[in-house]
Amino acid sequence: MLVSVVSPIRFEPAVLLELRGPSLFAADIPASLDPASRSPCGIISNGQEREIGAVCGSTRKVTEVVKVSPDSWRMWRELRLAALAEAPSAFGSTLAEWSRAGDTEQRWRARLEDVALNLVVMCDGEAAGMVSAAAPGDGRPAELMSLWVAPSSRGRGVGDEAIRQVLAWVRENFAATAVELSVKIDNNHAIRLYERHGFIDAGPSRYGPGERLMRL
Repeated sequence: MLVSVVSPIRFEPAVLLELRGPSLFAADIPASLDPASRSPCGIISNGQEREIGAVCGSTRKVTEVVKVSPDSWRMWRELRLAALAEAPSAFGSTLAEWSRAGDTEQRWRARLEDVALNLVVMCDGEAAGMVSAAAPGDGRPAELMSLWVAPSSRGRGVGDEAIRQVLAWVRENFAATAVELSVKIDNNHAIRLYERHGFIDAGPSRYGPGERLMRL
């Protein structure tokens, strides 16, 4: 069903939508969240409002959180390449690895198929950030990954909203709610962001000596 985004009278909502190709479709919305994760805004799904996310910045502009499917790989590609170019030291992958011969539709689709959750946070209709999460399995908890916020949108709650959405997805879909992530040891801004949401240092990361594991 095609979704029309409508702002409530008293506040502007964070809207979780599912993107399948060129159209936006309603995604499944968790019926309840831990009160600590709730914030004073709403979400519209099938015409009903539910609390889930945060407005985008102090100007109270609308935030949409879009669930990206493999059919919308071009949207993910554009953001991911921008992230790798702008913050090359923050990720395990490099722009060179995903450019030229590595920049194929098949590869981008496979990336979106292999990782269970892929979200894009939008402010005023423009992509402002992205995040992914892997489902728990093989003795490991769920993993938050690929978080990036565009420079022009930093300090406006985009990263916080991305993390809240991932944690809500984990709680709603899995019996075990532990979540882990890896962060570069010198990325102090990201570390503080994760700490705000309850993540703590959990030792060395399996991704290498330049990263630390954090766990919630």
